[in-house]
Amino acid sequence: MPEIAGIDRFDGDIFHTARWDHSVQLEGRRVGVVGNGSTGVQIVSALAGIASNAVPLSADGAMDNAGGERLFFRRAARRI
Repeated sequence: MPEIAGIDRFDGDIFHTARWDHSVQLEGRRVGVVGNGSTGVQIVSALAGIASNAVPLSADGAMDNAGGERLFFRRAARRI
């Protein structure tokens, strides 16, 4: 799992795609997917017809200029 500041305060379900938790019901839920590689794109596309909202979150280090990555995660998390 990536190290994301504040993740310990998140009250929802968290799991890695390599260890998919099939017991978690995603229908009608708001889902954030960290990662914009091929797996992330496929997961968000698949969730589009299941979740009420599926948002891709980029963990790209290029965004981390003067805290830009942290700001991006906070803004994106508000959309979920």
